[in-house]
Amino acid sequence: MAAVLYVDGHVRAYQGGKKIGKVHSTRLKFPVPATEETWVSDAHGSPVLVVMAKPGTALTGQLRALLPQLRTIIGDSRRVLVGFDGSSRFPGNGLLR
Repeated sequence: MAAVLYVDGHVRAYQGGKKIGKVHSTRLKFPVPATEETWVSDAHGSPVLVVMAKPGTALTGQLRALLPQLRTIIGDSRRVLVGFDGSSRFPGNGLLR
């Protein structure tokens, strides 16, 4: 049976005192100091992994780095179907080859 995972990127506004990069916040409609998070959820919407990244980190790059860890969680013998939100579709990036 295949494992179904949903991957989504989120921006979390940063309120601390350290100087960090800015990311466009769709909620606020302008760039703000923020971190980016990659959320991986199962078919029921339960979180499997949440990873914080530096501003400007591509979601596809984050997923590429997470694949070995996801394979360990899911197991070597199961097929995996990964769904993305609309902003994560990059045809031809070779991510899941």
